[in-house]
Amino acid sequence: CVQEFQISEPVVTLFFFRGRLLPLDLGKGGKQRGIPGVLAGRQEFVELVEAVCRGVHSRGASIIVAPKDYSMACGY
Repeated sequence: CVQEFQISEPVVTLFFFRGRLLPLDLGKGGKQRGIPGVLAGRQEFVELVEAVCRGVHSRGASIIVAPKDYSMACGY
C-alpha cells in the first residue's frame, strides 16, 4: 500500500512507525501530521524524538503529545 502526502510547507518534520504516520498533538487542537518549520536546535529535536519514542512504546497512546506548545510557532 502506497500513500501520498500533500505537504504545503517547505520544511516539515514527520514521524513514522511501522509504515504509518504518527499523529502528534502540538497544542494547535486536533491531530497534526507533522511539525511545520525549522526546530530551534538540537535539544528541541532530541526532546521531540524522546516524546515520540515514549508515545510509540506506550501501546494505548493514540496520539503523541509534543513536549513543547507549537500553537504560536509561526507567530500567528
